[in-house]
Amino acid sequence: EIIGLVPAKALFDVADYYLRIENFSENMVLENRIYE
Repeated sequence: EIIGLVPAKALFDVADYYLRIENFSENMVLENRIYE
């Protein structure tokens, strides 16, 4: 459980580590692409 704000980079690192998606990049996250 996460309460409060979390840096996006931390969430990307967690997704990369636990999901083990090959060639994972921040551009694969829809919310990140919309933000840009």
